[in-house]
Amino acid sequence: MSAFVVSPTHIDVLLSVALHGPRDASSEGPLGWSAPYVNDLVDEETGPLTASLCSAAGAALLAECIASVSYRYSGSRELPGPIPTPAPEQYEFSDLGSCLSISESCKAIDCFEYQSCEHREWSDSGAHAFCERLRSNLTSVLPGTWDAPWEWSPEVLAERGLIPGGTATHRSMETHDGS
Repeated sequence: MSAFVVSPTHIDVLLSVALHGPRDASSEGPLGWSAPYVNDLVDEETGPLTASLCSAAGAALLAECIASVSYRYSGSRELPGPIPTPAPEQYEFSDLGSCLSISESCKAIDCFEYQSCEHREWSDSGAHAFCERLRSNLTSVLPGTWDAPWEWSPEVLAERGLIPGGTATHRSMETHDGS
């Protein structure tokens, strides 16, 4: 069996990083860390994740994973993963602070998504939206992000020595009207 129910500790790790940011977040840029919005995950609140929402958000994430693994292994009495299978309504968040690096956090999201994407409702789920927002927030604090160009043009490529300076031979320059 390749899909399994993630442990409540895995959920704690995801939510701790979402709440506090990764331990190696860049201090560059004007924004710093901001927790991802959970309005699709936790129905009664809108806005960014807060400590008071973590238990409800964790229960929703765990329920999504269980729904996926149950769909994948319909007919199985025991689901792969922790035994007994954790009950989402009993989930209580344990705050681990800034416990993971950016790359470890992305891998933890990948694991959760892999285990939780088996059923048809995944792409429209609050759990999927949360994972996408968390991954986006993580990439915004990668070292060098604020130094990278927003748009890549022939001029930027030339400034960086990636194409010969003074030439726009990579692609012809077009105006917005297509001429």
